[in-house]
Amino acid sequence: MKFVKTVAAIAVVFLILSCFVYVKSSPGEQNFFSISPTTAWEMLSSGKDILFIDVRTPPEIAEIAVEGAQPVPMATILQGHAVLPKDRPIILICAVGGRSYWVGKFLSSRGYSEVYNLSGGIVDWEKEGLPVIRKKP
Repeated sequence: MKFVKTVAAIAVVFLILSCFVYVKSSPGEQNFFSISPTTAWEMLSSGKDILFIDVRTPPEIAEIAVEGAQPVPMATILQGHAVLPKDRPIILICAVGGRSYWVGKFLSSRGYSEVYNLSGGIVDWEKEGLPVIRKKP
């Protein structure tokens, strides 16, 4: 229940922030893609040097996480406080895919060469039977 309340609160904050954050989008963008959890798993398992970023908040990540995903909250990225390499593929994950989508659009509009949004977020990742780390009750 706490997880649901946290996600709901973050959704409200995201909606408020989205009113203030301008994300440049050009029709010719070809460096931003939405992918399924299975496709993300295959990419991450390929041995390719991919940066896997979880844009959720620390309390969300404490409840459930994906091994190997580096926590970098959405606000940290949008405020320019995160230094991410522009020349490496980046897969972004959040709870259901909304925040990671907006962060992906933001990064791709700023010259990042290959950015992927994990559609459905950690919810669909877990539904597809992919491994997660859950906090013990």
